[in-house]
Amino acid sequence: MQKGDFVVIKYKQKIRLGKYFGQPEIVAAMVEVAGDNNFIFRHERDGQYYDLNGKSLTNFTFKTPVRYSRISSRFQKRRFHPVLKRYRAHLGVDYAAPRGRKIYAAADGRITFRGRKGGYGNTIIIQHKNGLKTLYAHQYKFKGGLRRGSKVRKGQHIGYVGSTGLSSGPHLHLGLY
Repeated sequence: MQKGDFVVIKYKQKIRLGKYFGQPEIVAAMVEVAGDNNFIFRHERDGQYYDLNGKSLTNFTFKTPVRYSRISSRFQKRRFHPVLKRYRAHLGVDYAAPRGRKIYAAADGRITFRGRKGGYGNTIIIQHKNGLKTLYAHQYKFKGGLRRGSKVRKGQHIGYVGSTGLSSGPHLHLGLY
């Protein structure tokens, strides 16, 4: 993503006794990259995903990329950064999990980046067939054998939860672009 690009995700999350539980359910998403908008909607009756023209995206559903204890930070235009001590956009969802827990690819695709990426620390970016990308940041380490250009399948082990880059504790930062 470049300056001016953005992502908006609408989701439902179950709450019990004031605490979030279960996996969040994406209801709709909009990704704007270089002025192009991509929309994804979940149909209430059949639970499938569709684009703005009603074309089925049944082959593009996400797997939650990590077994997590809670969502520690949500997508926000303005969030107080715990390390930088100032307000800035938070362009993803943070899944709190113990250091070393396995991270999985959310969908089929090809790795376009694997390495250190500024404040994201150890990061993998996966390009998916529908033009979207997922970003997996703050990893402790990457799964061996994966490199730029590697094909990955939904649910394939790609790395381990960590706290690299600008991070205040172990979690997976998942971005959707």
